[in-house]
Amino acid sequence: MANKVISDEAAAQLSKLFEQATPAAYNSTERRGEPPRFTPGREIVLVNPISEDVPGGACCAVTDTYTSGTGPIFKKIAKPSTTFYRHYVCAPFTGIPKNSQAPQPRESSVWALYNAGTPAADEGFGPTPGQWYWTKNYPEAAVAHGVYSTSPKLMLVTLKPIENGIGKANGTIINRASGAISIWQGTFGSEADISGMDVTAFNLGPDVALNDWVTWQYVNGQIVFMALC
Repeated sequence: MANKVISDEAAAQLSKLFEQATPAAYNSTERRGEPPRFTPGREIVLVNPISEDVPGGACCAVTDTYTSGTGPIFKKIAKPSTTFYRHYVCAPFTGIPKNSQAPQPRESSVWALYNAGTPAADEGFGPTPGQWYWTKNYPEAAVAHGVYSTSPKLMLVTLKPIENGIGKANGTIINRASGAISIWQGTFGSEADISGMDVTAFNLGPDVALNDWVTWQYVNGQIVFMALC
């Protein structure tokens, strides 16, 4: 028999706390001193606060997350922009009306809106500033499995946090110091700057100068980079 993580008595006490917990207001956090109340079956709701309809399969930046007592988890979304976020999700197949909300698709693979070409298995797609569609070879937040429909353009993808990418230094940044780098997209040999998408990152490698190529990644929750040799 497998070892229990907690005793039956402790499990019963936790269950009682969950049942007695008072639901919190929308946009609030869990009450102080209470255990987390997330369960695998808990609903996740995407909140669209802008005056624009979100199309089905759209690439949505996750800008904030809220809890509501024992109710749903709310994820506030935004249209992709030059503001860099780590997490992006797909809008449900039916879209999200302006100033409204909808359940987040819970499947491991979801339908995603693409803009051009024929997405193939294992190709990476990411957010496009000012657009709802996913674009190939942008900072990878989705891995394609293939085309589902060409009208509208929908592909099947698995979502993932953005973990790494390429860029250039915006100026001299010495070893073990922070500075601004620009985020670039494209295949090697035909890269392009995502104009305005700059982030502050920590240099773990040798000094870099203006326009030096770098590779960046998330480590311990922050962006670090090294010169691309």
